Amino acid sequence: MGMMFCLMGSSLFFSACAHAKRDVPAAEEPSISTSEAMIDKTDPSDREFPGGRGANQLILYTPASGERTGTNEWGAEATVIGDIVRNVGGNNSAIPRDGFVLSGHGKGADWIARSLYPGMEISITGNRVVARNTERTRLYYADELLKKTSAQLTMADSADPSISPKELKSLAQRKSAPAGIASRKNRRRSLSPP
Repeated sequence: MGMMFCLMGSSLFFSACAHAKRDVPAAEEPSISTSEAMIDKTDPSDREFPGGRGANQLILYTPASGERTGTNEWGAEATVIGDIVRNVGGNNSAIPRDGFVLSGHGKGADWIARSLYPGMEISITGNRVVARNTERTRLYYADELLKKTSAQLTMADSADPSISPKELKSLAQRKSAPAGIASRKNRRRSLSPP
């Protein structure tokens, strides 16, 4: 996959090329890693527990389940649109019309927290869910981090006009080294793609 490297000041930034020619079709792109789990229920109608999500369960909520999952704070959720994880974290998540939400409690929540982050590719066959981490996943995540950083720079610029945009970018570049993208700590759930 093509990558564009840009030298800005003294820091190296990278982002996915929007129109890069792919060497390998997406369906054949090799995985860096995969993780899988079994779904306990899909669109549960029994609501003994909030959202129908019981102890140690992994639940799949589709648009047929309603607008939100209805779950409580004792778990974790991943919102998936177009088979790509867009957001991880929170509960009582909005269920996208063109996607689904994976919601876990106990062991299910542990799997979500340990295995999923924005950009992961998700496939479901029967009750089996597979999460794939590919080069495209990492580029997606890096691009989203750069978008978030850019938005924060814009906000900071408008909040303190005494700091020039060039100085703000320089500060951000020093704090956004590519090595940080790979650390699990930096992959935590603060990223909410548009």
